This record gives sequence, C-alpha cells and structure tokens, in this order.
Amino acid sequence: MLRIISSNIVLTADDVIRQISKDSYGYYKYVRVNGQYRFGNAGHTDHRALSNGEPVESAAFVNITSEGVEIQGYSMTLKVGPDTQDYEHLPQLLGLPLYDKWAEI
Repeated sequence: MLRIISSNIVLTADDVIRQISKDSYGYYKYVRVNGQYRFGNAGHTDHRALSNGEPVESAAFVNITSEGVEIQGYSMTLKVGPDTQDYEHLPQLLGLPLYDKWAEI
C-alpha cells in the first residue's frame, strides 16, 4: 500500500519486498513509528517526512541485496538511529537474513 506523506511516497514492507523481487537490490531510509516500519527511497525521501511529525522509535538506512538486509547509519534530521529490535525485526519482515559486511573482514 503506497501512501503519500508530505509529497514523499511512503512504502510498506510489502512494497519493498515487491520492488526487491523485481530489482534484486534496494537502498531505503526507514523509520519505525508505533511499531510500524515506513520506508522511502533513500535518494528521494526525508526521514522527517516519513515520520509525518509522529514520535519516532528508530530510524536509519537499509541496504537490501540478495545477501540480506544491512542496516546502516542513522537519521541526522531526527537525531535517532536504529535500535536492537530493528536488527531482529527488519530481516524477519523482509524475509532475508541480516547481513553485516564488516563481519567478513
């Protein structure tokens, strides 16, 4: 279900899964509000717009490839980053393993 908030397209987890199944790759910003994840294209969406002025529980970037879900960075505009729940919930939600490129070094 695509929604528009502040002229930004907000994607649900199902929208992201559909896009990844077609493109095999995606880079998104996300926020978690009231336990729900909202995603937007990392190059075109602002974390603040994704939050729609609601209190944010966590926010960061998510890089999705065939290797899995990699959570990166934090939101400078909201001054909040990912929390420990995101490392468990996002991979489950997106049906991919958690991937940490730094674990391979």
